[in-house]
Amino acid sequence: MTVKFKPNSDDVIQRYKRFWAGQMQDQIIARIQVREKELGRYWVMQNAPDFEKMFDDYIVYWQSQVKLIDDALPVISPEFGAGIIGACYGAEVVFDRATSWNKTIEGLMDNPEIVKYYPESEAGALIKKGQEYFIENNQGRCLVGVIATSCPTDILYLLRGNEIYTDFVDNPGLVKRLLAQIAEGIFEYCNDIWQMVALYEGGIFNRWLNWWLPGRVGMIGDDIYSSCSIDHYMEFGYPVHQMIAERFGKVWYHLHSVGLHLLPAISKIDNVICLELSEDPNVELQGLALLKKVREVMPAEIVIRISVRPQEFEAALDSGKLTGNVIYDVCEQEYRDVKCWDIGYANSLMEKVRKYRTTVS
Repeated sequence: MTVKFKPNSDDVIQRYKRFWAGQMQDQIIARIQVREKELGRYWVMQNAPDFEKMFDDYIVYWQSQVKLIDDALPVISPEFGAGIIGACYGAEVVFDRATSWNKTIEGLMDNPEIVKYYPESEAGALIKKGQEYFIENNQGRCLVGVIATSCPTDILYLLRGNEIYTDFVDNPGLVKRLLAQIAEGIFEYCNDIWQMVALYEGGIFNRWLNWWLPGRVGMIGDDIYSSCSIDHYMEFGYPVHQMIAERFGKVWYHLHSVGLHLLPAISKIDNVICLELSEDPNVELQGLALLKKVREVMPAEIVIRISVRPQEFEAALDSGKLTGNVIYDVCEQEYRDVKCWDIGYANSLMEKVRKYRTTVS
């Protein structure tokens, strides 16, 4: 399949191939988050779980981006919020504005065997119907991504709620057993979904993320562990994350900036190809200052994805102070409040990106 929706799609794909192969250590990847009126991720998800309306919204959104020559690709994915994953493990899903959540499962700790992936559940069927609809109706207009799963601890949180924090203390052995069971479900889930969505140029797109990833790449993260000590993470999170990374061969790691104290442990996990940093408003370090802090800990070969404000990004481009081997997500601080930028301005930033080289020692 050849996607010509954006005039620079072919060039972007080749750039990603070189980037992930380590051939662009002195260059950068950038997405400029331009919005037209209210169009954006939250706007697209407002009709969940009606995937037909969501599909139409995606097409409208990407039509508004046709003249943007950044490194984002037109990826669409039937996203139903975090709750849809919990529902694949037996919890009841509740859809809310642009997201979903779960009702906890009563008696779960007394019946741990019920915690497993249910591919024939209503949630599993909805995911597959949504994927099929996006694939069948796309007609080459966009690229179809897959609904990625969460890390085992986040899924267990969906099933248990805040009780998980006392479970760590009261039933540590059982928690570890449940995390292993959920991890097995993640492997089964990914194999099911990956069979539905073909590789594009040998790569994949996870969720709505517009970045091409080399081959089948798993996803793990630290939404829960970010509020825990590193010792706690080493006991519960690190072993299961290491197992997932080994099983998948390549993983994309999602970390909230409030969890920076976990970086020494994360840096030791095998097969991490990218560390995606999600900003928290109560953390002082943001943007390029946050990137500098992370780079001091993480291995140089691991790609970092970081959010950065447009003014800071442009100033760093002009002064030659941007670090290479980084995906820069150029956006306002609050995604849902992104202002309508002029596409001409966004493209002028990308012209600078194309000419940019970092100094490699």
